[in-house]
Amino acid sequence: MKRSVARIALKLDTDVVAARRRAREVAWMLGCDAQQQIRIAAAASELARAAVQRGGGKLDVAVELGEPVKLHLDVEDRGPVVRDVSALLSGREGDSLLVAALRSAGRVVDELAADARPEGGLRVHAATRLPGVTPLAVHELATRTEELGRRGSGSVLDEAHRQHQEVLALLEDARARQSEIERLSRELDETNRGVLALHSQLYDAAAALERVSALKSEFLSSLSHEIRTPINSIANLSALLLARTDGELTTEQERQLAYIQRSAHSLVQLVSDHLDMAKMEAGKLELRVTRFTASDLFTSLRGMFRPLVVGGVVELVFDDVSRLPTLQTDEGKVSQVLRNLIANALKFTERGSVRVGAEVDDESACFHVADTGIGIAPENQARIFEPFEQVESHVQRRVSGTGLGLPLSRKLASLLGGRITLKSEAGAGSTFSFSIPMCRGDSSPAAKVAGSA
Repeated sequence: MKRSVARIALKLDTDVVAARRRAREVAWMLGCDAQQQIRIAAAASELARAAVQRGGGKLDVAVELGEPVKLHLDVEDRGPVVRDVSALLSGREGDSLLVAALRSAGRVVDELAADARPEGGLRVHAATRLPGVTPLAVHELATRTEELGRRGSGSVLDEAHRQHQEVLALLEDARARQSEIERLSRELDETNRGVLALHSQLYDAAAALERVSALKSEFLSSLSHEIRTPINSIANLSALLLARTDGELTTEQERQLAYIQRSAHSLVQLVSDHLDMAKMEAGKLELRVTRFTASDLFTSLRGMFRPLVVGGVVELVFDDVSRLPTLQTDEGKVSQVLRNLIANALKFTERGSVRVGAEVDDESACFHVADTGIGIAPENQARIFEPFEQVESHVQRRVSGTGLGLPLSRKLASLLGGRITLKSEAGAGSTFSFSIPMCRGDSSPAAKVAGSA
């Protein structure tokens, strides 16, 4: 609901002063703060001055009772016809004094519009929202308007003095703001210097860490090479003794030698995993692409794992994949990934089965390793692919491992252009799926994918 609270005829320069004063008083009456009063008074003064310069007119000050309260300034003049109002408002053309007035008023109000009057002249509408003002009832607005009328008009000198005081207050406020800006600028300069110093320290630390990482990788690689030879010797000598080349063995000797052989094989696998991880990080692990069948691959894996599943507690089943087409990729690395997945499945399956299968389409092959083991809770499934991370369980406490198998497998899968996914629930077994392109036609260094696992 919009209600007029003041009307002023605009003929002389003194009427401009009266318009300014009345607009400010209405703003004061509504409860506006000093800054709001100054902005509204300035808008009324600019629009009234333009109307007087264009031959006179009138100003209507109105209040819209809503949430928020709105104060409206409507000015009509009797000046020449304005043919292109949009060009006037944009400042492209028109009376320079009128353009300047509209531009000044537009800076301090929320809304500014204009239209040409049919009988000649211009009608300008300005409005500003007053969100901090408490909404008034109609009767309360009428009462305040009557009180405002009884205040009297005051002299031009009084208004000039008041305007002078407003300017001084604004200058003082601007000076205080400038001091605050200078203080903040000094603090910002100090912060910037601190950030630059910290950035330099971080750069030095990052460079040092990079050197340490390179030395670590080089050390692990050298150490792994040095360790692998004696470990292989232990494994080979154990195999010779178990083959009775030096005579028969007692039951206890055979048991101890089998334990030594298994431990040696575990150490060889650990050393190989460390070497492969170091090569991946250094970008030196390459693909050796060959043609092979999934059936031949499964036959090799079946023979490799047969000694580990004696006793019949856990059954290792390989699906028939003889009808699948030939693959062209790195057979050794595909076998390495499947060995890790199968070994993990056997390790964490106390009874039941581990089933290995594969399927292909026109572009990719997908291998599956499904077990009936302890399973993995959803919140732990991301952790098991991080180096040296292992999920605590009753099975974990009785089996050995370093937590490198799955992280290395994921990196190898990325190197092969594929990925590993997992479906599992705690206590309900796990299924690892390893998918790769059917055909990989190049030998790509691991540097291209080492960070993408």
